[in-house]
Amino acid sequence: MLERLVGIAGRLARGLVLLLLFVVSAYSAFSFWVRRGVTPVPALVGLPESEARAELTVQGLAPKAAESGRYDPAISAGQVVETRPRGGSLVKRGSEVEIVLSLGPRRIVIPDLTGKNLAAARLTLEGEGLAIGTALSVRSARGSAGTIVGQEPTAGTELPGETAVDVLVAQSQAARAWRPRARTPQSSRRGCLQLACRRGKRRS
Repeated sequence: MLERLVGIAGRLARGLVLLLLFVVSAYSAFSFWVRRGVTPVPALVGLPESEARAELTVQGLAPKAAESGRYDPAISAGQVVETRPRGGSLVKRGSEVEIVLSLGPRRIVIPDLTGKNLAAARLTLEGEGLAIGTALSVRSARGSAGTIVGQEPTAGTELPGETAVDVLVAQSQAARAWRPRARTPQSSRRGCLQLACRRGKRRS
């Protein structure tokens, strides 16, 4: 009886081992069959367009130019800034890979701030991706107090984004006129007494 149970257990163990081997083999074969036509997208960021296209062709992929580029301060214009799918992604051979080219740093035309107050000028610049730099107060007849009468860089200049614009702000032209201090009766009396004392000292 015991020998029969041992024999049954041995046959079950062998069956389980065979089943496990079959599952592993089937999974390996399926995985190989699925992946045999798959290739990774090469890393192309920073390469010129011609080199990027050549890399994709060698990899068995079809390069495709994106409809529009993208501004990037770190990558020169004409070089690859992004691929879709990204580098390292697994795709089937023959798949299209979209190449996005850099437009270089974004250049912005400096707006004219003349006549604006400081708050309005700040809003205008921030809307363009710029910022207020140094603001100096100057006496000027060209604008009313509190308005901008000069700027550097000047309006119309093309510069990269996040540039700071220095401005000159007109201050009030009202000068403090000198007026003699009003003499009160008390101050007049004190002045007369001091004058009388000085004359008395001279006579003595």
